[in-house]
Amino acid sequence: MASPSGISLKHVESNVMRNARNQTLLNDSFLSSVVQLSHQLYLCEFVLAAEAFSSS
Repeated sequence: MASPSGISLKHVESNVMRNARNQTLLNDSFLSSVVQLSHQLYLCEFVLAAEAFSSS
């Protein structure tokens, strides 16, 4: 399912996972990785909700 902006959910997911991996590679603390990840997931949720709202 592609969004109007052309970004599929799969693409977003793989980006989030890659970013999480990069955080770990950078030896960042685990906690900051989790915070970063949950922040990105929150933004994704927000975008998807906004798109669903605007298309209804």
